[in-house]
Amino acid sequence: MTPNIRGAVWSKLLLNCSVTTLGAIAGRTMRDYIASEDGRELFDRTCDEALSVALASGTRPERMNVDPVPPNWSGRSVPSEAHAWLCQILNSYADLKPSMLQDFERRRITEIDFINGYVVNLGRQFGVPTPANAAVVETVGTITCRKISPDLTLLGRIQQAIRGDNERVLPIRDGDKEWRWRPQ
Repeated sequence: MTPNIRGAVWSKLLLNCSVTTLGAIAGRTMRDYIASEDGRELFDRTCDEALSVALASGTRPERMNVDPVPPNWSGRSVPSEAHAWLCQILNSYADLKPSMLQDFERRRITEIDFINGYVVNLGRQFGVPTPANAAVVETVGTITCRKISPDLTLLGRIQQAIRGDNERVLPIRDGDKEWRWRPQ
């Protein structure tokens, strides 16, 4: 047991923001989506944003299975230095089917507002930008409404949108349906 309960909760939230939601959007396990360049970059961005918000709120995330702070982290992950750290996360979570993906499959409402949505709202409160987490919330909402289906390519589309490609508007096709997404 830890006296830093708030830090333990944030550690779980950090994993959910970057492991569970991205796996649900991709329709894959972490091991599958992290192998793609877009999956790895989006993992780093969502995690970096959530960690920045936690620290801005005065919370130091607590070590659980893995230290929640990547090595030499200074507001942004350094992939070459965080390889061993990522391997520790993969050892614990890589092959688990995301619970949010199971929610999609069972047509249940997800907890996105209490995961990435919480990070976005708290980020606004503390003046910490969270464009990747906001895009994740928007995408999960669109999947929940059945306008699109989980797919690995969505991670790349999110990356394009938060980088400002295509004037921040992305047409997304799912079969014969198309929707246009503009991150907030």
